[in-house]
Amino acid sequence: ANDNSKRPPEIIGRIEEYLRSNYDKDLSNEIISSEFGYHPFYLNRIFKEHTGQTLHKSLIGERIKIAKMLLRSTPLSVEEISKESGFGDRASFCTTFKKEVGLSPSEYRNKKRA
Repeated sequence: ANDNSKRPPEIIGRIEEYLRSNYDKDLSNEIISSEFGYHPFYLNRIFKEHTGQTLHKSLIGERIKIAKMLLRSTPLSVEEISKESGFGDRASFCTTFKKEVGLSPSEYRNKKRA
C-alpha cells in the first residue's frame, strides 16, 4: 500500500525550487543531480516517486509555464520566448509546446488574446 501521508523528503522541494529558478539554463539530469550531490538515476527516481514526474518533465513544465505567461503578456516574438523560457531553439520549443499544450505558441497567443 502506498502511504501518502509520508512527506516527501525536503530535497524534493529544493529541487522544485531549483527548477523554478534555473529553467532558463541548459539543465540535464546530470547537472541537476550534481547540484544536489546525488546520482542522476537515484535523484530522478525519488523525484518521480514523490511528484509523479521525472526531473526532465518537471523542467519542461516549468518552461511551458513561463512561455505561456510570456505569450499572454508580452509582445516578444516566438523566437525570443523560446530563448527566454529556456528552450534554446524555436523548433524544439514549438514542438514541445504543441505536444504539451495542444496548440502552437502562436495559436495559444491568439486564443488568449481573443
